[in-house]
Amino acid sequence: MKRLLQSLGLTVLLLAAIIGCTRKVHVTNVEAGTVAIRTTDSLSDSATHAILLPYKLRLDSQMNQVLGTVEMAMPKETGKTETLLGNWVADICLVKAKQYYRSDDGQQPDICILNNGGLRTSIPQGPVTRGKIYELMPFDNELVVLTITGKKAKDLFAYIAATGGQPSSGFTMIIKSDKTPGATTIGGQPFDENKNYKVVTSDYLALGGDKMNFFNAPVKNEVVGKKIRDGLIEYCLEQTQKGLQLKSQLDKRIAYEN
Repeated sequence: MKRLLQSLGLTVLLLAAIIGCTRKVHVTNVEAGTVAIRTTDSLSDSATHAILLPYKLRLDSQMNQVLGTVEMAMPKETGKTETLLGNWVADICLVKAKQYYRSDDGQQPDICILNNGGLRTSIPQGPVTRGKIYELMPFDNELVVLTITGKKAKDLFAYIAATGGQPSSGFTMIIKSDKTPGATTIGGQPFDENKNYKVVTSDYLALGGDKMNFFNAPVKNEVVGKKIRDGLIEYCLEQTQKGLQLKSQLDKRIAYEN
């Protein structure tokens, strides 16, 4: 993440220098690259080093900020119906969506679904920094609330069952031996195919990303006004201010039938 930001910063500075020249120039080619900047290095271009160093130090200070303490390691895992990391992120997204979402009908979001591929790294036990959350969620994905019909919600649960589980919150579901959904409850109530449900997800998935085609043509698509990454950072700081550690749990919210 640091290297990406450094590369982008260098590109902006170079473009600014080109534009600011009094002599007319024409850009014929642009190539992206990464420049590793370390305070202990003696760079050949001392002028560039002098320009970029303050920005690097400021960025390091921000990214190294400790947001809280994680009670247990939350590894990035696949092939499981639920994971500590997936439960943690999905639970926070549902909490933050309920906090910021405002609707005309007053109905709060019911459930949250994300995707395993969107979680990019593990969270180790111990202090967690802002930079680690950026590594976990490096993209600027926004939280959105989709109102979908019960029929499409049924397709959503079928997708979760077929894929063996995704980061989810707000419901419980049994996956049958044929990888189809069994008993499903939402907010403690049995799933009702005749009702509309409000689903928290990312703007990427809301557009059908990761083959979540059941999100196409929703009843309503509403932006929450909060990036997923910012919601995670905010939640960590809130828990720390309360004197609480950050933790997750496996609660069989998605499980195979016995």
